[in-house]
This record gives sequence, structure tokens and C-alpha cells, in this order.
Amino acid sequence: VRERELFALAPAAVVGAFGAGLMNAPMLGILPVYGVQVGLDTGQLAQIMIVMQVTTVLLQGPLGKDSDRLDRRLIIVICCTIGAHSALAMGWAGPERFALFLAAAAVWGGFSLSFYAICLAHINDHARPAQMVHVAGGLLLVWATGSMLGPLIGGAAMQAVGREALFG
Repeated sequence: VRERELFALAPAAVVGAFGAGLMNAPMLGILPVYGVQVGLDTGQLAQIMIVMQVTTVLLQGPLGKDSDRLDRRLIIVICCTIGAHSALAMGWAGPERFALFLAAAAVWGGFSLSFYAICLAHINDHARPAQMVHVAGGLLLVWATGSMLGPLIGGAAMQAVGREALFG
């Protein structure tokens, strides 16, 4: 299934999947570099990465259930909005307020790392059963494209503006 066909099925799912890759890859890939630059120790970096993953596991079920009851696009927008605000909160808190940084990272992980699955569910709502494997593969390629571009953009922004640009 081509990207154009995916977009015709469910534009919100395609944009959401691309956005998930664009946001998640730099945060997971570059955040440790940011942490080293600002003086976090390995224990603190491990705490950040762990809370992101734990809250993802904790929120995937409830968010999935909510997306079964409500419009999945609404849940995608909610996840993106909360994820964006929590990323900004991480940048605001910085290493000086580590407890706040960690709390914001937990919120970010719970919402930002969870919504790709909702995008997949949304597009599958519009696909015929015979299309689902191809649709899933196509959406994964869209996500992977975002995942490839995200660290490039995030790294360039950090060099141009400063390391806190990662959170923007």
C-alpha cells in the first residue's frame, strides 16, 4: 500500500504515525546526549528512560480503551498535545529541577510513546481485512521515515539554538 493510499484511508493515522516517529526517535536517541551535556549521571539517565517506558506500559491500555470508546483521532490529538506540553516542561525544568524533569518525562513517555498504536488502530478501522498487513507495513514505513528525520532535525536544532531545542 502506497503512502497516498494510506493517506486516503485515514489521514490522521498517517500524520500521527509520522509525528510519532518524528517526536519519539530524537527524544529516545538524543536525550542521553543532552543528559551527559548537562551533567546528569548514568543513574539519572537510567531513571528518565525507565519512567518513560513504564508510563508507556501503564497508559497504553487505558488510552487504547478510550480510543475504542471515543474517536481515535481525538485520543491522538490529546496524546500529541500532552506530549508536546510535557516535552516543553522537561526543557523548562532542566537538570536543575530533576524531580520535575523526571515527572515531565514520565508524562511524556506515557502519552508520546503510546499513540502510534492508536494510529494503527485508526487506520485499521478503515482498511478491509485483506489490506491490514499491507496497511500496517505501510504505516510502519511512515513512522520509520519520521524516526529517521527526527534525530536529524533535533540534532540540527540543538546545534543551531541550543541543547534545550530538543524539547521543542
